[in-house]
Amino acid sequence: MSQATRIFVALILALSIGVGAAAIAPERALVVADWVQPIGTMWLHALQMTIVPLVVSLLITGIAATAEAARASTLAGRAFVTFIVLLWISSALGGAIALGMLSAFPLGADLAAALRDALGSAPPTGEVPPFSAFLVALVPSNPIASAVNDAFLPMILFTTVFAFAITRLPVEERERLTGFFQAIGNAMLVVINWVLWL
Repeated sequence: MSQATRIFVALILALSIGVGAAAIAPERALVVADWVQPIGTMWLHALQMTIVPLVVSLLITGIAATAEAARASTLAGRAFVTFIVLLWISSALGGAIALGMLSAFPLGADLAAALRDALGSAPPTGEVPPFSAFLVALVPSNPIASAVNDAFLPMILFTTVFAFAITRLPVEERERLTGFFQAIGNAMLVVINWVLWL
């Protein structure tokens, strides 16, 4: 049985046990859920602890490999530019199609009223910071603090700049750093496999 099948079977089994226990003895099920919750939380934290090192290592090695391929041939460079252009076009098309579908198939009066009521009971969002504050927050003064505080966008921006800086280093240093981050990524994948096995 493959790992994906084992995980799927375990998920279905756990859901079935939870639903069955809640139907048969709801009070005892809540007590057991309180006992089991720390284990589930620990498991989830074990998966989450791999996210930052894995994202950083994959981003650095991906940019390094793309730059290396672009150096080797103009075809890779053209493919990268084509990919970016297609990504922008598909994003614009997705937004336009969504707006067109909403115009073509508007919400019924009862659904619109229900949505208004649901949103009307939500607490106020507070003051929206200006766009300049968003731009300033993009550039982290401390990338480690960004990673610690789960501020992924500034961390990814720093990692991208760092990865492009690596592509400008001499070959020996570039290969050493790329190999280091590739090893980190591979180690994180091993940890993820262990956690999923558990």
